[in-house]
Amino acid sequence: MPHGSLVAEIDRYAAAVPIVLVSDRAAPAIEALSAIRFAGIVWRDDVPRRLVPSIREAVVHTRYRTMARRVGAAQLPPLLTRALVLALRTAGGEPIRKPAELAAALRCSPITLSQEFRRAVGGAFTLDDFLGAIQVMRVSQLRAVRTPWADVEDVVRFTVRSIRRKATRWPGCTLKQLQMIDPGELRRRFEKERLARLLDCAS
Repeated sequence: MPHGSLVAEIDRYAAAVPIVLVSDRAAPAIEALSAIRFAGIVWRDDVPRRLVPSIREAVVHTRYRTMARRVGAAQLPPLLTRALVLALRTAGGEPIRKPAELAAALRCSPITLSQEFRRAVGGAFTLDDFLGAIQVMRVSQLRAVRTPWADVEDVVRFTVRSIRRKATRWPGCTLKQLQMIDPGELRRRFEKERLARLLDCAS
């Protein structure tokens, strides 16, 4: 297969399936592959330390994108749809902290956005609760790969005290208990207790 065709084929595959590229730092193909949206890149000398965490992160991003597609297909108000899709697409990296930050990204009123969300879920919980649950899931993912608390704080941009308070609100546990919950199980709880309610109300 010609070089250009191979790159195009990889790019089409990467759009549907997360790919973690393992390469030498000075590999001649790196420049040709730079336009492909890989889920992660691991240098060969970092494989023992970075490969497994990178694969886990790629899986997490894929699951959040799946949730975002479900929200995008639901019968929700257009502004709220855009907001929640954005919140879910960024959840596997640096999650959005609060409704005001989400509203600023969309150039809309945080009050309007929060009111639309509350109506969409029938007042069952708030937009801040929804975002807080996403942040708790991100903390769970980071701690599962033994990320130091100082680095966790840098990613979610909250102190441990704030994280503890959010975990108490959802899923209703201490930080010690949170670290004993498998991140996959926590994600399933989020889909059942938060996302499903949102989608059920929209149907």
